[in-house]
Amino acid sequence: MVVPANYIKCVVVGDDCVGKTSMLVSYATKRFPTNCVPSAFDNYAGVISLSGKQRQMQLLDTLEQETSTDTIKTICSDADVFVVCYSAVQPKSFKNVKEKWLPRIRNCMGDIPFVLVATQTDLRENPTVIKQLKNKGLKPVSPNEGYALSKRTDYACYVECAPHMERKVKRVIDKAISSVLIPQGDRMEMQSCAIL
Repeated sequence: MVVPANYIKCVVVGDDCVGKTSMLVSYATKRFPTNCVPSAFDNYAGVISLSGKQRQMQLLDTLEQETSTDTIKTICSDADVFVVCYSAVQPKSFKNVKEKWLPRIRNCMGDIPFVLVATQTDLRENPTVIKQLKNKGLKPVSPNEGYALSKRTDYACYVECAPHMERKVKRVIDKAISSVLIPQGDRMEMQSCAIL
């Protein structure tokens, strides 16, 4: 993949209601969204500074229905990197990363880099959330489970965050951008990347 010297497109995918949009709003505004967050964030275009270089970047938020196998090629055809999100307190969204999102990306986009992100990690310790999951015979997705999936998946870096953790949200985007800038043969180093 040849990346334009100063432009990087990052596409964010995952089940609806896992915190993708809140994460992007937090990144773009540098503050936690306190109002109701719309189900899809307007695309964010801006300039970032990474490793001392200025680069243009576009962040594209997606809705689940927009990313069917048939349409993902069109929406994401010129993507340079994917951020694949799941909620740490929605085990089904983690299952869908393995069974739905990663296969779609690989089938449609080939060997494109991606960052695996656990969102809503602040809710793992919330007694109400834990009780609701327990009543369904479920439990939060552990950091070890997320990291293990990233280790089994080529070119994945694993990051845990919540929208109010602005520094970790910034690291998600920084890791996504960095993954594009690392030559393909050197990406194996990213497999050991975990930001918890």
